[in-house]
Amino acid sequence: MIVYINKQILIEKLKELSLDSDEASLYLHLYEHGEQTPLEISRDTNINRSKIYRITESLKGKKIIEETESAWGKKLSAAPAENLELIITEAEQKIKTQKDVLNDLIQDLKDLKPIESNSFSVKYYSGLDGVKQVLWNELHLKKVYSFSHGMFNDVVREKFANKIRKEYVTRKIELLILENQVTTPDKQNLEYYEHNFTSKVINTKILDIQHMIDICDDTIAIID
Repeated sequence: MIVYINKQILIEKLKELSLDSDEASLYLHLYEHGEQTPLEISRDTNINRSKIYRITESLKGKKIIEETESAWGKKLSAAPAENLELIITEAEQKIKTQKDVLNDLIQDLKDLKPIESNSFSVKYYSGLDGVKQVLWNELHLKKVYSFSHGMFNDVVREKFANKIRKEYVTRKIELLILENQVTTPDKQNLEYYEHNFTSKVINTKILDIQHMIDICDDTIAIID
């Protein structure tokens, strides 16, 4: 049975593994044609040799092509397809290292006490991204007091709202909320509603909440 595979689809998949277009094309060429010299590659692909040397150095660094010496000079070939997994392994290790550095950096910055000031400041955030930034900034707290005038999902959309709820659970943040209507817990966030969310409903005749207001430590956030 002969299987025909669209090369462009393969290139796009290789690009998902962090290869650029030139790297993906050259790797695929070597995988198809086997061992070749840089000159042979240049003739087949119409890529000048100086550029081929640059691309192959990058691919060797990713460990997905191999280089051998012969009587005719240097030859290059694609490594086994399984070597592509090394790209993901190295990326995962890099992310782990970045997370470790980030944790240390956060603690170092917390230990670096800011210069005390008796003044206060007002910051403005605009649009949906601005609201998301405000809510994300609150995640370093342990307790948030909130006045709510509507469903949280309506403010920042369901996907981001669920992300914030999961962070509340992970970081053990407590939300105490005063609202005009009862919030109905949804099944995918039951842990949040059971352990992190406390709500009290107040009649609009007593207090008609027109804005979302969060109070935490020395900060007040008003979201309209």
